[in-house]
Amino acid sequence: MGRSYDSPLYVVNDVALRVTDVANDLGVQVDSKLRFSHQYEHVVAKAHQTASLILRCFECRDPNVLFREFITYVRPILEYSSSSSSSLY
Repeated sequence: MGRSYDSPLYVVNDVALRVTDVANDLGVQVDSKLRFSHQYEHVVAKAHQTASLILRCFECRDPNVLFREFITYVRPILEYSSSSSSSLY
């Protein structure tokens, strides 16, 4: 891992292990150059999907109700593991 990472070939019981560019650990995706761009894309897509689902499922358009639904359902998606990825920058 790191910026000057050369992917070595690992073999276990004469079987070569598959090389991957992105690792997923506790729901956080990190690529081989220690970038979180895959994680950001995944989180934004999931939060957008949840926000769209809220707008489709609830008929009420009261801003206070929508704000409460956003805080309850979308905000935790955006905040999960944000401190671990932002501490690298």
